[in-house]
Amino acid sequence: MFKFNFYTKIVSIVIVLLIPVLILYVYSNQTTTGVLREELNQSNYNQLTFFQNQVNTNIEMISSWPHLLIHDPDVASFQAIFLKDKVLNLDGINLVKRIQTKLGLQESSSNWRTGLSIYSPSLGRVVSENGAVFYDQKELKQMIKNGWQVSKKRMYGKDQFIFSLYTLSPFSSLGNPETANTIIKVEFDSSNIQDMSRRV
Repeated sequence: MFKFNFYTKIVSIVIVLLIPVLILYVYSNQTTTGVLREELNQSNYNQLTFFQNQVNTNIEMISSWPHLLIHDPDVASFQAIFLKDKVLNLDGINLVKRIQTKLGLQESSSNWRTGLSIYSPSLGRVVSENGAVFYDQKELKQMIKNGWQVSKKRMYGKDQFIFSLYTLSPFSSLGNPETANTIIKVEFDSSNIQDMSRRV
């Protein structure tokens, strides 16, 4: 009987001592979990904020390209030459090559895959890094709208979103692009944003 009482007391004391330890363990575990959750949420928020700032910075930089090109002397000469002559003479070909070089340099200044095109309404041609070809003015008129436009396109077996921005000079010709001196289009696809999100 004595042994049983002594054993019971020892077990009771051990249990009583374990209760605060268990309470402290549960409290400590909850506190640690809460702190980790807050840190992870803050880290995710910081990463998303950084990612958003990177995307905004790239889009702002790309948006500035047409405004820089409109004031470029070669682009201005491009319009002036073809107001006089609609045929690509030697001077015109050399001018187109210079413009293509500038378009290529501008596109390579960003780590995004982009496309720049300069339209000449008087000539009915569009100049890009790949060449100078004729375009459909009616089709262009339907595509030109104020601000960034988004369209869906199947590329490399996947659906991609194409973001495009048209800048006209003068701006008042937005409703009648055929009266514009110069039209510049810049575009990029959503794969740039997807690639960037993988690196963040």
